[in-house]
Amino acid sequence: NIHEKILLFLKNELDNHKRTFNSESPRDLMDMYLIMLESPEKKPSYSESQLLAICLDMFMAGSETTSKTLAFCFLYLLLFPEVQKKAQEEIDRVVGREREPCMDDKPNMPYMEAIVYESVRMFMSRNFGVPHRALKDTTLSDYCIPKDTMVIASFTSALYDKKYWNDPEVFRPERFLDTNGKLLVPEQYIPFGVGKHRCIGQT
Repeated sequence: NIHEKILLFLKNELDNHKRTFNSESPRDLMDMYLIMLESPEKKPSYSESQLLAICLDMFMAGSETTSKTLAFCFLYLLLFPEVQKKAQEEIDRVVGREREPCMDDKPNMPYMEAIVYESVRMFMSRNFGVPHRALKDTTLSDYCIPKDTMVIASFTSALYDKKYWNDPEVFRPERFLDTNGKLLVPEQYIPFGVGKHRCIGQT
């Protein structure tokens, strides 16, 4: 099945990394993890199988959510031709038609970035966060949460709150721009969760 094929691919990648590994010049996550495996500060839970599990999670979760979010973005561009027109104008102005865009263009394309932020907000507002378990009895806003309770964040409550988003059901990238057209991301924008266990996809 597909799961086994991906795992086999990752095992081959790990073997290749081990053969060509140079601790003085790490290339990626696998190399950094291999450095940690050799470190005296290595935690008991660190292992090659754990590394493969992490890579599998990133491969499976990252590729699916990215493709779905992009599909959502393209759908909104079809539904809102005025947004598409502004995006095209920014691309033509910054990149032109003679070359491909590059990462150096990103700071000069706030509207395109705002489209991505708004697409993620609209897409994630229909989702729930990854389940977590309360490690001890606790209280949150007068709610008693007993130990071992499963806690799941509702992104709808955060990303569709009219108190912060005014017209949350409307696709409006301009909400992520200040009066000068510069990118402005409010602290209420939390589609990846919060805290140290938030989604790695935020980066």
